[in-house]
Amino acid sequence: MGRRSGQNHLLLYLLLNVIVSAATILAVLLIWERVRQPELPPAVPTSEAPLAPTPTTPAPPPATPTVALPSGGPVIEIAAVIGATDPQQE
Repeated sequence: MGRRSGQNHLLLYLLLNVIVSAATILAVLLIWERVRQPELPPAVPTSEAPLAPTPTTPAPPPATPTVALPSGGPVIEIAAVIGATDPQQE
């Protein structure tokens, strides 16, 4: 009977631990949401703004990323990445 009683105490301890951990996480998340400042204000829809470019207004060109290369240095092109997740091959 002593072993069965010890198992019950362990299960009760684990259940209490789960409840306390969940309550702590919930409290921290609620405090975090109240204290944290919003990143951006909510977007306010503008009235009478065109949603798509019209034939009279040209569409802006698509943004292309640009990278400034050092002058005089060799340009290295990466053709393939092999074994990126294998530490023996990195």
